[in-house]
Amino acid sequence: MVDETYALTMDRIRKAGYNPGYQLGSNASFYVAWVSATAVGALTGERIPDPLAWGLDFAMPAMFLALLIPRLTDRTGVTVCAMAALVAVLGALYLPGKWYIIIACLAASVAGGLLEGKNDAR
Repeated sequence: MVDETYALTMDRIRKAGYNPGYQLGSNASFYVAWVSATAVGALTGERIPDPLAWGLDFAMPAMFLALLIPRLTDRTGVTVCAMAALVAVLGALYLPGKWYIIIACLAASVAGGLLEGKNDAR
């Protein structure tokens, strides 16, 4: 819920400046949707015998991709995203457990910091 509202608010800031009412409305509407969906899931979830058969396991990655793609507006963002994807895929193939997620996040953070620092120095 936080990732989605953060992405929407940051996009709004980039386009029209910061508006606390927009952020509050975004957060409140996402909270209401989250609570409502949780209630529906708690009441009806056991009626879906195999959620994976419906492809519901791809809903979260699809949502994050929908938030990410519009934010890739410069070379630094694309480079960091590609590097994180490469590290994540290689990590998923060769590391035990879910460590690839943490390693890809750390690698992306370091790469983004170094590339942004290089851009600021110009």
